[in-house]
Amino acid sequence: MSLQNGFLWKMMRFYMRIITLIAIIGVGIVYSNTVAYAENSKTPNHIVVFPVWAEEILLELVDTDCIVWVGHPYLEEAETYWPTMKDTKEICGSIWQETDDSEILKLSPDLIICPDELSGD
Repeated sequence: MSLQNGFLWKMMRFYMRIITLIAIIGVGIVYSNTVAYAENSKTPNHIVVFPVWAEEILLELVDTDCIVWVGHPYLEEAETYWPTMKDTKEICGSIWQETDDSEILKLSPDLIICPDELSGD
């Protein structure tokens, strides 16, 4: 019974992260649209996304032209098992744990989506 509860807990955490990501993106888009309206209707078009689970959701919500950095390098052999690898082929990226902050800041991102452990930095 303990194993099943652990699995259920992990699934619940997974779905809560998805819901949280959707809420963050929604708030970011609403906030950006509000600010953008005052600044000649500019919407976010430089998005940096680190975790793969967030990338998968983001690609369902925005065009790939809006994403300027992903948290992984392109690997052709990964296209068969990584659903977003083919979609992010032309987007810059590196292993997010090894990414230098200055590389990201040079891109002037409008929105950065990162895991909890990076959000305080």
